[in-house]
Amino acid sequence: KTDPTTMTRSIFIPGITLLTTLLCTLPAPAQTGSGSFLEIVPDAPSAGMGGTGTALPANAFSVFHNPAQTPLTEKQGEIGYNIAPWLRDLGTGRIQHTVGGFYRLGDKQALSAGVRLLTLPSSDLTDDYGNLLRTTHPYDLSVNVGYSRTVARNLAVGATVGYIRSSLGENLSANGVAFDAGAYYRHAIRGLGGESNWALGLTLDNMGTALDYGGGSAPLPWKLQLGAAATLEFSPRHRLEATAEGGYRFRPSGNRSLSGGVGAGYTFARLATVRAGYHFGDQEKGDPRYTSFGCGIHFYHFHLDAAYWLSGTDSPVRNTWMLSLRIDLGRR
Repeated sequence: KTDPTTMTRSIFIPGITLLTTLLCTLPAPAQTGSGSFLEIVPDAPSAGMGGTGTALPANAFSVFHNPAQTPLTEKQGEIGYNIAPWLRDLGTGRIQHTVGGFYRLGDKQALSAGVRLLTLPSSDLTDDYGNLLRTTHPYDLSVNVGYSRTVARNLAVGATVGYIRSSLGENLSANGVAFDAGAYYRHAIRGLGGESNWALGLTLDNMGTALDYGGGSAPLPWKLQLGAAATLEFSPRHRLEATAEGGYRFRPSGNRSLSGGVGAGYTFARLATVRAGYHFGDQEKGDPRYTSFGCGIHFYHFHLDAAYWLSGTDSPVRNTWMLSLRIDLGRR
């Protein structure tokens, strides 16, 4: 008969060891149990353009990029799903699923919502005699809702609140709340016609409570981001989008770093889009560097997008790919 004290020790001590190892050895976007999954790019269109998104036009995943984008779009709304096998070179079992969407309420307001679920490799818990007690299925989860509205001509602001749940195994779970805030300004470019415009976006992300697993807390990655973008519509069937953005993660204090990205995408005949970009960051602080490529196919209200990252052989995000499906709800 197994002693209950022995069972508890055999579960708790390996769990703490696992948490410590994950937090100390993996780069920031690769970590689990610290809220760092919140920094994973949520969708393929953004991933194909260097991980940018702060100043790009609104899409189904704006709740994660910048909720203030949604009142200034011609779309009535959009919903989408993204799948991203994560850290493939470290093994299987890490997959991020993302669902997002928004809906405009009249001419000045919009609601948005989204869910992110990062599944992690399962692990077996045994007692001191090697007997299998149970199999755990760790995961990180966030559920977000947002509201945005125009406050002046061409200017909108927005905010989201999110519930965070992180479970690393037996007796190793934490809950938290995070807030995002954003502003978005878009201005038409005269002379080109159509929907040609330039835009600026500003966000403050992941402000909230630290995740406490009972053996120490892990602060969320607070981050300030600023981006600029331009959309050039050469005809109703052809357009070019280009963007650049930079970000500063200022919490945790021991992991402060600068990062950013540039990207461009060209849509032709309203049927297909090709994208490319580059993301830079301090790799010693866990911000990856990679070159990105992407493409998209558009058919009526359906949009299928894919992205692929190229990086160095020592990068944990090497060979990352993402696939998104979006459905727009028409135009106002």
